[in-house]
Amino acid sequence: EITLPELQDTALDISPISTPCTFRLLDCRRYIDDQTVVIYETSSIPQIPYSAVSYPWVGNPCHYFAPADGSTFKVMQDVGRLGDPISTELLRLACVLSVQEGANFLWLDRLCIRQMDRADKAWQISRMCDVYRLCQLSIILPGGLQRLVGLDEETPWATRMWTLQEALVPSKGLVLY
Repeated sequence: EITLPELQDTALDISPISTPCTFRLLDCRRYIDDQTVVIYETSSIPQIPYSAVSYPWVGNPCHYFAPADGSTFKVMQDVGRLGDPISTELLRLACVLSVQEGANFLWLDRLCIRQMDRADKAWQISRMCDVYRLCQLSIILPGGLQRLVGLDEETPWATRMWTLQEALVPSKGLVLY
């Protein structure tokens, strides 16, 4: 576990503290109540209620300078590369919606896949259809993880091959603008 203030000066990499080829879920209650990132692992597809987030890997950019007050954090993507920042408020919103749907856990590939481990990525990708099919709710963020977008903004979400399955296979989806 790591608190949001601790993430302010570093990029998150779960590889050293996680087991390859396992499913991982973010604890929404701990994130909402304690502002702490706690990720649980399980060897099989989770049988507990969880939500999954669908978003474009590179989302719409923020049109302002992001303050260094812990409002975003980054996750190591590949050796020496960082993915788009994750808005702590947008992640909190996703967790609140998940909990309101009766799912205290959230699957977000950026957080739940060992981004520095090619074998884990391949293992996770081969099971992604099941992750979305079995989720309680698919939370769709068309503008990415940095911010919500307006209805009048174009986003890369609809141009991604993955998003078709992320929108169609879950029993319920919610698009956030």
